[in-house]
Amino acid sequence: MRYGVIDLGSNTVRLVVYDIIDQNNFKKVYSRKEVVGLASYLLPEGYLSDMGILRAIEVVKELKEDSESYQTDKLFLIATATVRNARNQNEIVNRIHMSTGVKVTLLSGLEEASVGVLGIKHEFDFKEGVVIDIGGGSTEVSTIFDKKVDQAASLPVGSLNAYITYVKDMLPTESEIKSIKKGVIHALEQAEIKRLKMNVIYGIGGTLKAAKALYEGMMNKHLDYLTKENILHIMRKIDPTKKSTYLNLIRLVPERFHTIMPGLVILETIFEYFDAERLYIGKNGIREGYILSQMKKKA
Repeated sequence: MRYGVIDLGSNTVRLVVYDIIDQNNFKKVYSRKEVVGLASYLLPEGYLSDMGILRAIEVVKELKEDSESYQTDKLFLIATATVRNARNQNEIVNRIHMSTGVKVTLLSGLEEASVGVLGIKHEFDFKEGVVIDIGGGSTEVSTIFDKKVDQAASLPVGSLNAYITYVKDMLPTESEIKSIKKGVIHALEQAEIKRLKMNVIYGIGGTLKAAKALYEGMMNKHLDYLTKENILHIMRKIDPTKKSTYLNLIRLVPERFHTIMPGLVILETIFEYFDAERLYIGKNGIREGYILSQMKKKA
């Protein structure tokens, strides 16, 4: 069997095609990413604009054609925070389905957190820790005890919408950084996520991979994991008054030029909230978790 998943995210849209080996194993055979910035098409009233819907339809059509060229037996389309929180979510889902022929599965915040946990646990064997996914439009946080999910929440703060909401220019000022941190802490408290000491964070998603790539590229050293000090160090080096900052961002994380710093602020705040020591970043994410959930249903 060959499955494809299109992940309609707030910042990027990605197609991944997998060969299904058995109910617990798969092999990635193709991946394509398009930077769409869907959250930037949200109107002040909370509706996704017609331009945004048309852009989503356009990229889904392109990725569907790619999946067909790889002869997928089944194609899934999952949508997350931007579509989920849009006031016209039904219109978005229906228009994409009518225009592309692909049914949209709109993941709730808890479902998104749940498949993220499935994805990371397929890669790491751990009894306790925090699982996070900093997306463009939301941040999923789950606490794990005795290998089971204790708490899970989808925070309405992501790297792209934090940029849109809090940042005036290209990079945030000190006061804007403080505002993002306050927003994250408020969201954690509103979700009633307990402020416990958790040594290890397990992370998924493009923001965290970009954070690691940025640190390794700027420091010219490989790391197996990131620490809070690593994050603070790189944040201090991102100086908006220095040309070298912009050159490094263009060289190392060009697609996340404007969202990487808000993403780092969110990450540093979560490190602080849980008094965590290390962050391990997985290769798997919500797409792999979703595929695993479908494989278990089929079994």
